[in-house]
Amino acid sequence: DETLKRKTLDLLYKMTNPANVKEITSRLISYLRTVSNEFIKADLVAKLTQLAERFSPDNQWFIETMNSIFEIGGNLVRREVSHNLMRLIAEGTEDDEIDKELRNNAVLSYLELLDKPHLPDILIKIICWVVGEYAYVAEDIEMEDIIEKITGLMNNEYEDPQTRSCVINAITRLVAQLGYLPDYVHSQVALNLTSVDTDVQQRCSELLELSESLQLMQNVLPLDSSCEDLEVDSSLSFLDSFV
Repeated sequence: DETLKRKTLDLLYKMTNPANVKEITSRLISYLRTVSNEFIKADLVAKLTQLAERFSPDNQWFIETMNSIFEIGGNLVRREVSHNLMRLIAEGTEDDEIDKELRNNAVLSYLELLDKPHLPDILIKIICWVVGEYAYVAEDIEMEDIIEKITGLMNNEYEDPQTRSCVINAITRLVAQLGYLPDYVHSQVALNLTSVDTDVQQRCSELLELSESLQLMQNVLPLDSSCEDLEVDSSLSFLDSFV
């Protein structure tokens, strides 16, 4: 009976606390995998997201839990939730060793997810951003293997045109980390220079241009720069020679 199921879900949601959040979210995620009713699914995704954000015992658990929710719930998950997840990985804890381990585990878990046949666009975007930013901290996989996996995403079809642009962004950052542009990556990117999507064209063109000068590419795309503060010249002195 659907009414009884919804009442049970509401009860579990209301009784969740820091002591039982792992057990309850695990059960709710297992149930989410079986739900076909879109209304119930959306409601459950929202509840799971709120529980994870409110009662998360640690960052690693939060990332793993949200990965499952994104994988199953897809675009039912609010966009700001993905931004919060990426910000958590980027900002870390201010403990370098803990942050390195967190990012290493995140990269490895996302690369493992790419072995699955179909992932929602929102999760592909998260994977591309995290892997593009932090592939260099992954200790158990070669950079060449990482860039090959991400480049393989260019062959997929996406609901959101921006997803392919996210893939190209990740490839660009990975090429900067790798130090050279592999031939198979060049071929795949060149194929998209004639894409009907002008943003994809532009990003592919920029990648190929930057790869002509890898030193410049690495200066433009430094490691772990996502949270760096920008220095703004309020006097606009760079215009002095023009006006």
